[in-house]
Amino acid sequence: MGWTTELWFLEADPKAFFHENLVLTLKHHYPDLQATLEYFCTEYKHPLRRSLWDAELVVKTLDATKGIQKVESKHISRISRDIVKESMADAAYQALIFYRGRRFEEVQYNATYHYPRFVPEKMTWAIEVADASQPKLKAQVELTYELTVKVIELENELRRERKLLEQDQREADDLRAELGRPKLHKRLRLEPILKDAAPEE
Repeated sequence: MGWTTELWFLEADPKAFFHENLVLTLKHHYPDLQATLEYFCTEYKHPLRRSLWDAELVVKTLDATKGIQKVESKHISRISRDIVKESMADAAYQALIFYRGRRFEEVQYNATYHYPRFVPEKMTWAIEVADASQPKLKAQVELTYELTVKVIELENELRRERKLLEQDQREADDLRAELGRPKLHKRLRLEPILKDAAPEE
């Protein structure tokens, strides 16, 4: 008994918020890339626990000289999630702020001006401050900033808790081994199962 791995090749819901915004950003501000998106999701399964999901979003572009697609960038969910769609949304969000930041001189003129964006020269993220002459917008932007910070803090806290849980599981398995009992939480070295259909939730 232990953890096993399945790999899924999934398509995002076209109306999923971060995915849809990423598609529009690439279409309008990166037409030269002719980008396509592929989601590779890893399901960690255990007979006694709920599955955990990680997602990797691969952005591909067309290599004009060779006439084939190549990897433009990869974006990984920041933390394992209980639901695959949430993990995919996290990866799409990482990609969205990355591409908004790379060509912000163009993106800044559309409706997403105050969305979070990646700042390449500082290797961090930022949100543009609203003009004080627009108090309602200023308040909304300040709330967006604070909520974004809170989400990052919660993700970091969850990551720390997951690490502590994994440590507890290893210690419990060591005690079981000393008593001559099988381990419950070790990763089983099996070949990953590849699937391309949507998993049941």
